[in-house]
Amino acid sequence: MEGVIAANDMYKLVSAIGIIPSLVLAAVVVFFLFREQKKNNETMQKGMADLKAASDKADAQLLEQITKLNVKIDCVKDESIQKEQYFNDWGGWRTEFKDLRDLLNQWILKEQQKNGN
Repeated sequence: MEGVIAANDMYKLVSAIGIIPSLVLAAVVVFFLFREQKKNNETMQKGMADLKAASDKADAQLLEQITKLNVKIDCVKDESIQKEQYFNDWGGWRTEFKDLRDLLNQWILKEQQKNGN
């Protein structure tokens, strides 16, 4: 329906001022519309470039933080593995010391029972 109204208005304009002036007026309007669109496009391109620069900067900071955290994680993993290995190595000795202490306590109790204490 709006297209019909616009066509009717255009017909009224052409019949009022003539075809040549109507075409010139339409060309001027189209020229200014394109010029305004070009300005908007340039502004948008500049805004996109600024956003891209900010995004690249943020990405670089995040990459730096991730790299630092990976180094810390690797250190923690190494320390954890070393501690696990240490406890595994010494865990057997603790059991042997406990068994030896138990045997020693049993021998002492037997000796005390023999002596009558």
